[in-house]
Amino acid sequence: MPKAIDLIALGGWPVLDHIAVMPRLPETNEILFEPGFSQQLEQSYWGGCTVNIAITAATLGLVTRIAVVVGNDFKSGGYATHLENQGVHADVIGELSGQRCPHCFQIYDQNGNKFSVMDAPLEDDIDYVDLSDNVFKNTRSVVIVGGSTDHPQTPYLIRNVSKAKKAGCIIAYSGPFTTDMELFAFTDILIFNQYEAEKAMARFNVTKIKDLPSLGPSLIFVTHRDKGSIVYRDKHKELHVPAIQTRRVVDPTGAGDSYSGAVIAALLQDRHPAEAAMVGSTVSSFVIEEIGCQTNLPTWKTMSERYLMSFGSSI
Repeated sequence: MPKAIDLIALGGWPVLDHIAVMPRLPETNEILFEPGFSQQLEQSYWGGCTVNIAITAATLGLVTRIAVVVGNDFKSGGYATHLENQGVHADVIGELSGQRCPHCFQIYDQNGNKFSVMDAPLEDDIDYVDLSDNVFKNTRSVVIVGGSTDHPQTPYLIRNVSKAKKAGCIIAYSGPFTTDMELFAFTDILIFNQYEAEKAMARFNVTKIKDLPSLGPSLIFVTHRDKGSIVYRDKHKELHVPAIQTRRVVDPTGAGDSYSGAVIAALLQDRHPAEAAMVGSTVSSFVIEEIGCQTNLPTWKTMSERYLMSFGSSI
């Protein structure tokens, strides 16, 4: 019997992003004068890695849901309604008592370099609500978000990912670099950027990315910004997939999350890992053309048209 849920993104929070792009970033102790800077940051955009991944996959045609900690403005601020409109079901695993959803302030230069500040409350006193075994039995894949060794959510993630693994779910991990070893061991598919890869290798005391599969994941995707991505399979470097040249680069926020959501969506549709990386590259090329992680996500049809133009084959 087919499973009803294609993907659950597990952990993290819905976030409101505030994004500004400047000609360059200030040096230490330097003051830059930038007209309109505060107006840029006053605008908020739907974000949060967990939500970005789930909405990307949903826009590509998958049935997705999220399991997240929320602030007390999750409903009143419109995020719950936004998710409903996108067809993404939200399981609230905990609520930040007396606190709003996190806000992330991201400042970029013209080359995509950035600094970020996350205004997020502590989670020390939350009683996390586990998902039921039946949910995982009806789910094809689970994407882990977060899971650093000392984070309060990590024991929750370990419990629920363990249940998902026993239920036969494919386990993907998006963007880890200070991850718990137990979570890493559950992982089948690992997706992260070059910076996160370097942190993970240092964390696990390995010198090459292709050595990471011995710790858990058998399929690894590493993104390298405008240089594309590399797919590793069973300890071998399989393929370099180039980045797609876009009409313009406005805001790179969420490019990595959209890549992760798109790669998993393609793999769940039985595409080859190399094709999945190309789908990820194609989807992220749409995201960076507008401000906001979820502003310019393509459908599978729209993505396929650019995929054909960029790679010379259909998907």
